[in-house]
Amino acid sequence: NELPLNGRNVFNLIELAPSVVPQGSSTGTPVGVNPFGWGNYQVNGSFGNQSAEYLDGQPLNIGYINLPVLIPIQDSIQEFRVQTSNLGPEWGKFAGGVTNLSTRGGTSSFHGELYEYLRNQIFNANDYFLRAAGQPTPPWVQNQFGAEIGGPLRMPGQRQNRTFWFVSWEGFRLRTAQAARNSQSFLSKPATFPKSADRDSRLASAMTGDWMLPEIRLSSIRSMTLVPAT
Repeated sequence: NELPLNGRNVFNLIELAPSVVPQGSSTGTPVGVNPFGWGNYQVNGSFGNQSAEYLDGQPLNIGYINLPVLIPIQDSIQEFRVQTSNLGPEWGKFAGGVTNLSTRGGTSSFHGELYEYLRNQIFNANDYFLRAAGQPTPPWVQNQFGAEIGGPLRMPGQRQNRTFWFVSWEGFRLRTAQAARNSQSFLSKPATFPKSADRDSRLASAMTGDWMLPEIRLSSIRSMTLVPAT
């Protein structure tokens, strides 16, 4: 809870270990990105997706390119450990490192938590070109919320404080749009194309080294529109 993680991706904690280099799509929120990026970390000089992830001793990787099948919720994790060298013989199926994650458990009393993390365009700086064109900041609203609760499980005939339970749930919503220019030309004046005969003569001159490209001046962006993302 004390470490800021963009998108609350608990796998990003792997970067705290030495010799770990994150690759494409591995940082930030895991929602809406290529699943190949979930475990795309280079550890000890190995290629990406050549490490192993375990949750409470259960492997999370599948046989297809060693991809992890899920990313645990950040608040459901109690401990994590990254091992990069001198591992025991019980570890295998990896070329880089091993990441061990341990989930939280319930206690003798009931405890719970509600949370929400918000990102909004009103807190973001506008793009330079959008501001130059007089356009507002593109919409960007991200809500990441969840709940967790745990406590004792009292069974008939069982002594107190022997069995515990813990449940964690999280939701994610992202509403955004991208900026795109309209069909208005960026050229300060319409471009003209040479006729067939003129083009042939210029091509012949270009082969002799006497032809020069015509000067085309670009003006600044005149207008931009916001297109909702699909």
